[in-house]
Amino acid sequence: ANEEAEKVRGTYNQGGRTTYAYYEGIPAMWPDHWFWRGCAAAEKGRLRNAEWFNFSYYDNPMLTDEQKEDVESYREVMTEAAWRRMFLAERSLSSGFFKNIEACMHGDLLKEPVPGASYVAGLDLGVSRDFTVLWILDADT
Repeated sequence: ANEEAEKVRGTYNQGGRTTYAYYEGIPAMWPDHWFWRGCAAAEKGRLRNAEWFNFSYYDNPMLTDEQKEDVESYREVMTEAAWRRMFLAERSLSSGFFKNIEACMHGDLLKEPVPGASYVAGLDLGVSRDFTVLWILDADT
């Protein structure tokens, strides 16, 4: 019961009374997060007494044209997926830091080079918009 949602769930229906909860926020960055799972379940109608709503900044009638321009300007410094998550409230596995690394790996992971083997490496410094990535692969496979 380390998840925030599980900690408060027990207080919803105590002592013969029903309470309601309201969760609001930007979409979580990965599907196993409690907020992502809860939104997905409510969206599909799998939660009793739960509703799911999704609004983007386009739906806010209170924003001035200048504020909308500010939001649009963030496209210059954010990845498209991160911008869409923050301002369009879209769930995306590509909007944050790396989460699916294990599913992309194949073969054995080595703690040190195999004597006589050849390797190739690549480095992306991620200077402007993303994280730095280093990969090392067996050159013969």
